[in-house]
Amino acid sequence: MKRQQPERKLQTQVAKYLMFALPPDAFFTAIPGGNGRVTTTPGYRSGTPDMLVIYGGRATFLELKAPKGVISDMQEQVEIELDQAGAPVYFCRNVEDAERALRFVKIPLRASVSERRAA
Repeated sequence: MKRQQPERKLQTQVAKYLMFALPPDAFFTAIPGGNGRVTTTPGYRSGTPDMLVIYGGRATFLELKAPKGVISDMQEQVEIELDQAGAPVYFCRNVEDAERALRFVKIPLRASVSERRAA
């Protein structure tokens, strides 16, 4: 039986939203790792958030969590280090959380989740 992957589904939803809503001069990417797998790529740090958004020379990270997902100790530590480096991390359980986070850091989004769902 195939294992459900609610965080992967959430990541797909957030990525689709970002493609539609971010301004043309913004950049985003998913960061490989997680899903219970060990990532052995040289330089990869365990606990790194799932997604990176860059706008206006500022980095914002999104850590995506399924409704019952929990933040690991390593994720908390990386969040502290990124915050100290000037790059906030927002923990998101749905696309609406991601939109709120990006609006909070003043990224001028071209659409909202409610507009996207109405289309």
